[in-house]
Amino acid sequence: MTYIPKRWIQKSIDKNIVREISDKLNLSLATATVLVNRGINSVKAADVFLNPNFFDLENPFLLPDMEKAVVRLRKAVDNKEKVLIYGDRDVDGVTAVCVMYYTLKSLGLTPMWYIPSEEGYGMHKDAVERFATDGVKLIVTVDCGISNFDEISFAKQKGIDVIVTDHHEPQEKIPEDAVAVINPKRKDSQCSFPDLAGCAVALKVAEGLVMSYEKYFNKELIVVDIETTGLHPLFDEIVEIAAVKTKNFVPIDKFYSLIKS
Repeated sequence: MTYIPKRWIQKSIDKNIVREISDKLNLSLATATVLVNRGINSVKAADVFLNPNFFDLENPFLLPDMEKAVVRLRKAVDNKEKVLIYGDRDVDGVTAVCVMYYTLKSLGLTPMWYIPSEEGYGMHKDAVERFATDGVKLIVTVDCGISNFDEISFAKQKGIDVIVTDHHEPQEKIPEDAVAVINPKRKDSQCSFPDLAGCAVALKVAEGLVMSYEKYFNKELIVVDIETTGLHPLFDEIVEIAAVKTKNFVPIDKFYSLIKS
């Protein structure tokens, strides 16, 4: 057996920044060093990373199909439908189930949940059949589902809608029979970090669902900015006009023009 020696690469970091983060945020030097090693180079950035608030999080509607998923979940909550959260048996899957379960419960719905054991990863038709008999109308997959084309089609035949939330590599096509397929690795995703864990994708769905109760959900808003530039005695005054149209705070159109006054 060939022995391959380990080759450690030690990063060179600014120890003054490490000490400042450690002192200002009351962290150990080891923790501050880990943060700096991962590109967090200021006290403010470290504080946001360790103590984020809702507005520090990236807009969940940058993920494809988020609007479709939220609308369907709102319908389930409003109509008190039977909802099943279908997870996976690893840590990521179990935590994703918990995120989705407690989010829906906080909105007045107590969903059912299912974590496979001996069956293996992903959705299984026998489980879908069993829950269809129980009257389930919506299945939300967490940490699985992106490759379950047949099972999702089977659920649709049984009168069950399926929302897929997953982080595994999608195939060239996504399950067309799903109501929504939320995956940061989709080619049409605008999410800045495609490597979210399954529980993080579930959290983004929870975030989008909570945001949908604000009055601006699904409303088109236009932000306009007008400034004067080119103020010089030899030139005309220039008026700069810019506008951005957004939906769920995601830009969908923009306008820009310079006008001589």
